Amino acid sequence: ITGVLLPTGSQDDEIIFGDILFLKQNFNKKSNISLIEISAHCAECPIDEIIGHIHDVLPHVNVKGVRQIMKQKMNMLDQFGKFSFTITFIIVVIGAILIFNSMMGSIAERTKEIGIFRALGYKKNHIYTIILSESIVLSIGSGITGILAGLISSYIMLPLLTDVAPDLIKFNSLMLVSTFLSMIILSFTASLYPAYKAAEIDPVIALSQI
Repeated sequence: ITGVLLPTGSQDDEIIFGDILFLKQNFNKKSNISLIEISAHCAECPIDEIIGHIHDVLPHVNVKGVRQIMKQKMNMLDQFGKFSFTITFIIVVIGAILIFNSMMGSIAERTKEIGIFRALGYKKNHIYTIILSESIVLSIGSGITGILAGLISSYIMLPLLTDVAPDLIKFNSLMLVSTFLSMIILSFTASLYPAYKAAEIDPVIALSQI
């Protein structure tokens, strides 16, 4: 045996490299060959012709070029990336709608409170500041909770669903920071119109409901 691939979370983990005769004898495979992967040292090498010749001689063997395998994997990653982007976009839109509805409902319930603030001399920009500050504080708390829940669930669920060991799980700190900032910006943006509606509340009408 010349080497064993270390686990990285892929399907090729712990693949054994060694002399084919030795592996046949010790793994009781005899003359069975199921897969041949071909790699060339030059870009102009006729890989397809080589694969065809080997397949003609060994029709029961799956013969593939390493370049072909890499293209298939890269295509799968590209498709998965597009799918992930679509799902992320849908989640962002739903999150913005939920934040908007929540803030509008909160303002409707606090009409009297906002009217009292306006009667005490609070200006429109003060109401803006109060509503948007509350939105940012809530988004920070929710963001921290969501990130911690995601990290903990990853360490718990990934080893149960896959062969990935917990010590192999790595996180991109830049991605975490950008996600956290994106949540704050999303919450701030979704709260702009509710803050505007709150600032435009007529204090006379609001106080008449007390």
